[in-house]
Amino acid sequence: MGGILLLSSRIQIERFGSLKVVLEDDHKLITDGLYHYIRNPMYLGFLTFFFGFLFLFSFGGFISIPIVLIPLFLTFQQRIRIEEKLLISLFGDEYIPYIKRTKRLIPFIY
Repeated sequence: MGGILLLSSRIQIERFGSLKVVLEDDHKLITDGLYHYIRNPMYLGFLTFFFGFLFLFSFGGFISIPIVLIPLFLTFQQRIRIEEKLLISLFGDEYIPYIKRTKRLIPFIY
């Protein structure tokens, strides 16, 4: 499920997503598809994928799940904050209403 979410959101964001936080010359704000519901479906897909992977292969050592997922979540949190500041500076009038109507990472919760 996490892999499907990750791949689907990556396809929807097209070339505007990268490992580096950068703005393209013709950067556009993606607010449809999965991005209509949450602002960071790629990160959610990644976290869900890792949760499933760790759950499946932990062999009863479930302590590995929070040991891996908590630092990963905190890393994504920091990156999301950086990305949001950048997007507000570029798309302020369009991005602020988008923030108000969508959740950051987990639908209906956060």
